[in-house]
Amino acid sequence: MPHDLPKYVKRVRSKGREYLYFDTGKVVDGKRLLTRLPPLRSMEFGGSYAALMGHRNRKTKATLVTVPVLVDMYQRGAAYGALAPTSRKLYDIYLRRLERALPTAPVNGITRGDMRTVLDKMAATPGAANAFLRTSGALFA
Repeated sequence: MPHDLPKYVKRVRSKGREYLYFDTGKVVDGKRLLTRLPPLRSMEFGGSYAALMGHRNRKTKATLVTVPVLVDMYQRGAAYGALAPTSRKLYDIYLRRLERALPTAPVNGITRGDMRTVLDKMAATPGAANAFLRTSGALFA
């Protein structure tokens, strides 16, 4: 009775022998790229299979969106374009301030604490701090 094979493992019989191959998920010249595995009952099978599974499931490195990139994306968007010219001018002031405060911060890593630190530096001008907070809220929405 044949053994149930792990995910992505293919059994090939050739010249009276049985070989196991791992489907890497890649295609080269229109053909699926397979990597040969040790026999199923050997001690090396588990480690080889785990390593190949790790490579197959590895996520590609996503590009980090920083605050300046997000600001640029926002300014090209419909919400920013729908603002009145004076509102856009005001938003630009606070967007530049946010870019200067967090120039290399990845957007998905910014916390409330980071924003609180920036706002605390604006304590002497509460009106500006409120406008900054509204602008930041619109950007992150």
